Amino acid sequence: MAEAGFKPVPHDAAFRDALLAKPGVRQAFDALEEEYTALHALLDARRAAGLTQLM
Repeated sequence: MAEAGFKPVPHDAAFRDALLAKPGVRQAFDALEEEYTALHALLDARRAAGLTQLM
């Protein structure tokens, strides 16, 4: 199989901080706070109930 050249980018605190320092990114990220909060609550509830996508 040929090498696809996939090079994942680590999403650590330094990456997040650099990304959020870019103009407009912080505002866009903050605008999604309510959506991400709801998603995290849903995922936490599924995890607590033992419901996962893992087989």
